[in-house]
Amino acid sequence: MLVQEKVLRGITTLLILRNLEKSPSHGYVLQKEISTELKQDLPSGAIYILLKNLERKQLIRRESKVEVNGRMITQYRITAEGKRFLKRHVAPLETVEGVLGDLIRDIRDMD
Repeated sequence: MLVQEKVLRGITTLLILRNLEKSPSHGYVLQKEISTELKQDLPSGAIYILLKNLERKQLIRRESKVEVNGRMITQYRITAEGKRFLKRHVAPLETVEGVLGDLIRDIRDMD
């Protein structure tokens, strides 16, 4: 797996959890919201792979199925463990936030 893919997967995982903390949602809505935030389209089906992994790790759970345009759609909700997982990432994210701008600028300015 490429470094870019790993970073994108990690950020997308955190965005899924953050969005589900705000309100339950389903995969299609999450994919659209996160693609907008990232300013790039996520690979087709990527969000569903991440949802399955998060569910397996008990960070999210299937909440219900709702009918949308005649189709049954699974909604997901973050679990208490998912909230703890997000909170454990605050300090590392703050560390990265503090140096990321300078790092990007330095790399762009390289000869």
